[in-house]
Amino acid sequence: MLHVARPELLGIFGLLDDAFVLSWVAARLVTETEDFIAWEQAAGAQAGPRPAAAGAGATTVQGDVVR
Repeated sequence: MLHVARPELLGIFGLLDDAFVLSWVAARLVTETEDFIAWEQAAGAQAGPRPAAAGAGATTVQGDVVR
């Protein structure tokens, strides 16, 4: 019979490892999101205003929402 080590046998070390990985993933998510927002704003500033959509009364508003 194959015996597989169970995570609860690791005790506090297993929990610390999980906490480390979770905090690293959360930090990377925040960093990547901030980098993306900065990149998106820089790209928008370089492109300038976009033309309004075709059609009567169509206007482009902040965030590129066309009404």
